Amino acid sequence: MKKYQVVVLFLLVIEPLFSQEINFKKFKIETGVHMPMGNLADKIGLSEELGLYYRMQSSFDDIVDLGFKINILNHTKAFTYFDRDTIYQTNSKDVNLSFLTKINKHYDVNFLNKDFIMEWTNGFGFNFLLFDDKERIKNEIYSYTDDDGNLVINIENDIKSLISPYFSQGIGISKGNFGFSVNYIFTPYNWLSKRIEKNFGNSSITYLITYKL
Repeated sequence: MKKYQVVVLFLLVIEPLFSQEINFKKFKIETGVHMPMGNLADKIGLSEELGLYYRMQSSFDDIVDLGFKINILNHTKAFTYFDRDTIYQTNSKDVNLSFLTKINKHYDVNFLNKDFIMEWTNGFGFNFLLFDDKERIKNEIYSYTDDDGNLVINIENDIKSLISPYFSQGIGISKGNFGFSVNYIFTPYNWLSKRIEKNFGNSSITYLITYKL
């Protein structure tokens, strides 16, 4: 048993010494569109996306991105939430957050005598879909008169979040500091919450422009 422990310890210490040093930028910005599919498209619509990441090299010559992304939801739609005492319709807030780790494999390719880098990316983390908690209302009620002269009473609600594991698989190509990628996103919200419909939806695609600096 001690022999195997020594071998494992040796590999853990020696292996990083033989990893190939890769020339890469330390930061990455991603911006583009997030397109829900299937039942998820009935809850949130097409949205803008912005991601910020710090990059480092792993001992396996992969590039690891650590960071977060923000989705600005333009077309939120109502969904059913099963609270402890009530069942109500609610809407997502305007912001959707994800905290992620991405592992990128780089491949050098040549096309039409031009050198490019192709990236194969696996991502994982957690997503937070914020929504109005209509059962627990804040003590913030205010009114105003709209353009048609009608009195509008607005009641501020507390905020809850649906927390979901986040998994992604993507492919991209870059030249210099700029690149483009397409990613499939899997966010199974009903894995961690039984208060939403079983067919809530979990799939989306992102189209992103990347800049490394």
